[in-house]
Amino acid sequence: MRLHLIFVTAISLFLLSCEQTPEKTKKQPETEQSEPEADVVEDLSDEIIESPNDPNLYIKRALEYQKRKLFELALKDVDRALSIDPTVSYFHAVKGEIYFMQGNLRDARLNLEKAVRYDETNTEALLKLGEVNFLLRRYDNAIETLDQALKVNENLAQAYFIKGFVFKELGDTTLSFSSFQTATEVNPEHYDAYIQLGNLSAQQGNPIAMEYLQTALEI
Repeated sequence: MRLHLIFVTAISLFLLSCEQTPEKTKKQPETEQSEPEADVVEDLSDEIIESPNDPNLYIKRALEYQKRKLFELALKDVDRALSIDPTVSYFHAVKGEIYFMQGNLRDARLNLEKAVRYDETNTEALLKLGEVNFLLRRYDNAIETLDQALKVNENLAQAYFIKGFVFKELGDTTLSFSSFQTATEVNPEHYDAYIQLGNLSAQQGNPIAMEYLQTALEI
């Protein structure tokens, strides 16, 4: 059980990192001094004072708090937005993402399910819900949710990628391999999918593993 918990935690961090593509930092010329950044939270707070019934302002500030890992403040702002308009799928999805980042998978799932109920075409919510279901070992739910996302948009490489992990956990290496391969077909730059293909091929003693890993290195 302990080993499975370690595995699930590792996969959670891995999948989260796969969704984030850090931008290359631009080096400022040594002679040029960058201007101090404005306090985004302070500016948004001023806007909220002027327009206290605009839920989007609370969501914007919640996202800024989320970036700073001030999760409790972020959740309070999302709740304020939802008190103004509880029918917006995106608001529930943001709340689910915050709970996910806190490691609270149960509340993440509940809020992501609300997001999907209000908008069955919200692919971002569906992808995250599929990932959460996988981490909660709700494998059938995960596949069903990811397939729902693919019905909306069949070119979601991340959906195939997460399905690859679901099948891998279930011990079906054939479907796992096929899912990772489809992820690379949809997105030829999907580095992590090539890594998984290389690992699976290596475990099977297939020399094509070198080709997949070489492609990952080239990416």
